[in-house]
Amino acid sequence: MAEDTQTEYDRGLVKASTLGSMFSTTANAGRRRGKIMRTA
Repeated sequence: MAEDTQTEYDRGLVKASTLGSMFSTTANAGRRRGKIMRTA
């Protein structure tokens, strides 16, 4: 039981970190694009 819970927790962490990195990458790209558009 405890091992199953730990596995689910680890899987959730991996999923969250993957989503987080994807989101931050998208946000950084959008911010960069916004700066270019503003200066152009």
